[in-house]
Amino acid sequence: MDDLKISGIEIRYERMGERESTRMDGLCHEKVLPWLSVAQAETGSYDIRLGKKTGSMRNTGEGGFFIAPSNVLQTIIHRSNKESGVMKIRWIFLDVVINGRHRPDQILDLPVVLGKEGKVKMNALFDELFSCEDICDRYSTYYQIIKLILSLGKRKRRTDNKVMASVMDYISENYDKPITVKELSEIAYMSESNFYTVFKRQFSLSPLSYINHYRLSAAAELLLSTDARISDISDEVGFSDPLYFSRMFKKTYSVSPREYRKINGNK
Repeated sequence: MDDLKISGIEIRYERMGERESTRMDGLCHEKVLPWLSVAQAETGSYDIRLGKKTGSMRNTGEGGFFIAPSNVLQTIIHRSNKESGVMKIRWIFLDVVINGRHRPDQILDLPVVLGKEGKVKMNALFDELFSCEDICDRYSTYYQIIKLILSLGKRKRRTDNKVMASVMDYISENYDKPITVKELSEIAYMSESNFYTVFKRQFSLSPLSYINHYRLSAAAELLLSTDARISDISDEVGFSDPLYFSRMFKKTYSVSPREYRKINGNK
């Protein structure tokens, strides 16, 4: 990343969380998040695959980390420690903008699973972050984590398509409302059929499947961060039918919304 001159870094959104459970082994999630995410299995490990469902899974190893870019399909399988049956995880979500216009994962190819040196450095920063009690200290540590992430990345040969970035912005701002392929194709200045082909090639999902994964990922966050009723969460993320929402959620996360909330500690 030494050829990129940085004049400013802005953190537009941040969230951190941690969880410990004996009921996560084999739990599979498919999600699309609007933020860059860094996750660690302190105890146990993750199997992780980004993008196409036909790709191979990679394992983080005990105590390992994975980095997932925004707006990319993540397939994650939780693996508890074989001896204790426990899985202990912690994670951060970051929306970071460099020089007022670029996100790190738009301009850099980032490692999916951190190597030994990166793991040691990230673990030390996570320890520091999760012990912070002052917001200034927390943001200071976030910037150190961003610095490490940037140092681990390699500059992409070309940045993401600007037209498709506009489509992503539209989805993130309107996912709670009905969205049609026609609307998205008009934003991209393409025919519906051409847009469908280009979108699926880039994101490994059809446009409507991508939107549903986006909605379900937003719902999963609300299940853990609020006590809102499941029917209200369904409506808030753009599903008009709570029963259809619950079926889609279980298909994607392997458990019902209620079970997901219970397993992950928000009862």
